Amino acid sequence: MSCPDCSNDRTRVRDTAANTNGDAVRRRRECQRCSFRVTTYERPEWDSLQVKKRDGNTEPYDQQKVREGIIRAVKKRPVADAQVTELVDSIEAHLQTRDERIVASSLIGALVSDNLRELDKVAHVRFVSVYKGYSDPEDFRTVTVFWLPMTLQSLRHHHDTIRIHNELPDQYQYNPSTPLGGVQ
Repeated sequence: MSCPDCSNDRTRVRDTAANTNGDAVRRRRECQRCSFRVTTYERPEWDSLQVKKRDGNTEPYDQQKVREGIIRAVKKRPVADAQVTELVDSIEAHLQTRDERIVASSLIGALVSDNLRELDKVAHVRFVSVYKGYSDPEDFRTVTVFWLPMTLQSLRHHHDTIRIHNELPDQYQYNPSTPLGGVQ
């Protein structure tokens, strides 16, 4: 380590002790040229994220597992591969910004769930049903309660549009016998 005062690259350790939490080592160093003393802290640096599962086991974070879960949820939905990639990347970026290198699997599931809710509501329900292990139709009420009122409002609007369309004069109604089903 270089001396912060004179930039000499020869320092020696004078004292070593673990901190009170036990997650770092405190070292007192002294420059061999100018005798300047400095305190350094050494903490373990994880090479990658670790995931703590519900059963207590810890395993390396696997981006492919997250991707596969999202792909199953968006199957046959109007969601592009690029959107899935962007979603997976944003979740990993969020996890990387955290101070902890060990994250709970429930946090990853919650991040996927929140992002899918914005992307595609059906995919969101699919994901949550597997993630939370839903087996009773009543369980789905908790998932849909957030966006169901908005959907009902849009259905009412759609119903009003159909009603208005049906009240149009006959000349503006759909007629399959005219070319391309256009108006007469």
